[in-house]
Amino acid sequence: MEARTVTIVGCGVIGQGWAVSFVRAGWTVTFFDAEPSVAQNAIEACRRIVRRETDANANSQHAQLETGIGRLQVANSLKEACAESDLVIEAVPERLDIKHKVLGDLDAVTHPNVVIASSTSALLPTALAGALKRQERFIVAHPFNPSYLIPLVELVPCPATSSTYLDSLTVMLEAIGLRPVQLRREIEGFIGNRLQAAVINEAMYLVEAGIASPEVVDACVSECLALRWAFYGPFGTMDLNAPNGFADYAAKFGSAYADLGRQLQTGRTWQPEAIASIADALAIRSAGRSREETFAIRDRALRALSALKTHLAAQGS
Repeated sequence: MEARTVTIVGCGVIGQGWAVSFVRAGWTVTFFDAEPSVAQNAIEACRRIVRRETDANANSQHAQLETGIGRLQVANSLKEACAESDLVIEAVPERLDIKHKVLGDLDAVTHPNVVIASSTSALLPTALAGALKRQERFIVAHPFNPSYLIPLVELVPCPATSSTYLDSLTVMLEAIGLRPVQLRREIEGFIGNRLQAAVINEAMYLVEAGIASPEVVDACVSECLALRWAFYGPFGTMDLNAPNGFADYAAKFGSAYADLGRQLQTGRTWQPEAIASIADALAIRSAGRSREETFAIRDRALRALSALKTHLAAQGS
């Protein structure tokens, strides 16, 4: 692939994750932020991420990643940042007014054939695209934190988005080792956050109602659902849980799930008492460790799981 330069506007956690993913694949990354010090701090944050990577895996790939930090640069203006860009990613705070301003400015200074992608988890593409004159090149690209280790990226078009640009962004992201998935149309929360909301809201209720402790709820996910879903997803898991596949499973358990679904508390407001009890439980769990140490433990676990999935996929499993 020829494209090797990406501009990232907005240098928070998501922007940093994008940067590490692109640097790892050999791209040059240009950061821009309205506050220059924020962009410089983002480079230091990327260095810390890379340090965790290289400390855990002292091999040539990670050595190259550390060298690649030198390809992170900061532009002095938006126009300068986008001058040589093959892709532009907006990752500013999740406020429509801020994103509208930045996207409109990007539309004016970016080459007309360059994809402009917005990293948002809550704002719909239709609402964002109004800031651009050339809406056909606009796409929401929603990664998941930590995006340098979680490969999935949801690509959500607005009604005006051209399939040419959608496919082009898909190819670019696949080329840097990510797993882009295209939604057929927009929906609030997209896919990942809607699925998360169903599980998380019910988890909050189970703690609030005194059904179980936060540790027990986490265990039911991490030691059961997550283990199965990590490899097969919910549909693939159900397919394997009935002798004759998914249709057999649906015939046996579909009505039970429907009955249970009517009891679930997925639309409740999170209660302060439950929030406090969960926060206390998590503080005890991480006692004696800094946040940086906790991030490092999480990253090692995600790397190990990803390596296992890659190994099994290579074996055709």
